[in-house]
Amino acid sequence: MTRPGSALPRTSAASSVPGAANSPVSIPVTLTVGPAQSLSTGGNTLTFTYQPGGANPATQPINVTSTGGPITFNVAAATTSCGNFLTATPATATTPAPVTVGVNVNGLAAGTTCNGTVTISAPGVQPQVINVTLTVGAAIVPAVAAVVNAASSAPGVIAPGEIVTIYGTNIGPATLANYVVNANGSFATTVADTTVFFDNVPAPIIYARSDQTSVVVPFEVAGRPTVNVTIRRAGQTSASLNLRVVDYAPGMFTLNQQGFGQGAIVNQNGVVNGPQTPAAKGSVVSFYLTGAGLISTNPQTGSVVLPSPLPVINAPVEVRIGGMTATVEYKGAAPFNIAGLYQFNVRIPDTVGSGTQSVVVAVGGVPAQGNVTMSIQ
Repeated sequence: MTRPGSALPRTSAASSVPGAANSPVSIPVTLTVGPAQSLSTGGNTLTFTYQPGGANPATQPINVTSTGGPITFNVAAATTSCGNFLTATPATATTPAPVTVGVNVNGLAAGTTCNGTVTISAPGVQPQVINVTLTVGAAIVPAVAAVVNAASSAPGVIAPGEIVTIYGTNIGPATLANYVVNANGSFATTVADTTVFFDNVPAPIIYARSDQTSVVVPFEVAGRPTVNVTIRRAGQTSASLNLRVVDYAPGMFTLNQQGFGQGAIVNQNGVVNGPQTPAAKGSVVSFYLTGAGLISTNPQTGSVVLPSPLPVINAPVEVRIGGMTATVEYKGAAPFNIAGLYQFNVRIPDTVGSGTQSVVVAVGGVPAQGNVTMSIQ
């Protein structure tokens, strides 16, 4: 019997021709039996973990190699629990080649352990079986810590239509998810499996992230003394945070997005105001705010405001630049933006000082935050 990888003893074959002077002629013959073919995957286990509400686990590779020459192999995924959670591609390949293994977590309950196998096989060789385990972690309940004005960062109270930032833990996906626009043009109230409720009213989401999420307070809360804010995330609902509802809670947007310093102000020529681009005295500039309360012809919560015509703020407003009263030529919704972002078009007094000047805004007698400035020629 000949073993794979061995060689038979060297023998000879004789050939003779009668009458030939050099007959017979001996020809040496050697038969070498090559090594047996086999498959290798470099390991026989793969482990995946998933935290409910997080990103789907990344795929993992299996590097299939062989001895004794290339082998065309087949790939088959099978599961013993959790349905068809396991995938393996391609279905067939020739060594050396990678196989990509992935898992689908849709519909899997928290605290579940899923098991399956990926089998690499070919005719005449020993198959390779990789055991796959997917562990679904325990559910994490979101927690709301604070709700503040998105422009001023002021906490405490909220107004209908106010853009707010919510701080907490597990209140959104690990990676920031921006707003989603519905087919009707409105902002979605569920983004990345995250929904924010003011009492029982879902809020339009501007962005969502695990530590902070920004939404627009629904106009429907107008007239309520208080509301309970909750966040539902990955099937879990936070404890409620009770907030007082007021008519006005104005906040001015600033360039540093922290509620102080240079305001988010656009000059009459469309250039953003700043020390290198000051506004001319007597020109009209645009301020951007939130928390100014109800507006005429109230748009639907989450809708984008179109100029046909633009709704204006119901409350009286006052603007002072450099300590001097400025004329407000428009006070209302910012066109082509989500309802809740307000725009004031203000004429700068001719007698105001030059350089960096303070900006003070009040809506319905309620002042916005202090320490906001702009630049004047």
